[in-house]
Amino acid sequence: MDPAHTSPDRPRNVTVACALLLVSALACLAQAAVVGTYRPWMTAMMEAQFDMFGLPSYARPDMSATVTQSLVQTAVMLVLTAAGWGVIALFAYRGKSWARILVIVFGMIGVVAGPISIMVSVALATPPATYFATAVPGWLCIIAGMILLWREPSKSWYQAMKPVPVTQWRGTPAGPAA
Repeated sequence: MDPAHTSPDRPRNVTVACALLLVSALACLAQAAVVGTYRPWMTAMMEAQFDMFGLPSYARPDMSATVTQSLVQTAVMLVLTAAGWGVIALFAYRGKSWARILVIVFGMIGVVAGPISIMVSVALATPPATYFATAVPGWLCIIAGMILLWREPSKSWYQAMKPVPVTQWRGTPAGPAA
């Protein structure tokens, strides 16, 4: 953008929403840090799934290795999710409208998948307290961030932050150079 072009002041809604998205990213990192405490829960949950499908004990995989693999995959996905929310929050803070759209897309997936995941987890085995202490606040922060980014002060600011076409910059001729 032209240095002479001044952008409007960032509304508090955008700042708070981006801070909430960063809190959600930190909640993902906290969950990744305590994922080792999920071992008994994951073992009980996998055994419940095997029982539900009627898999005999001789046909089941090595439970310790399967749980370890699942815990590592969970930790890696949580770290990647935290990085994703951090990057999206940064670009939303800078006024990139596409980041605001990504918040809605990924946030709506979380709004639908979050409660389903919790219900399935509770139905199969009781999750540890650290699961709820890290997952639920992060999920609520994403919901609040989505709402704040689409409320009116934020909406107007993002529209004002759209790039100005080169022909509209001050001092630039509209037609070809003479």
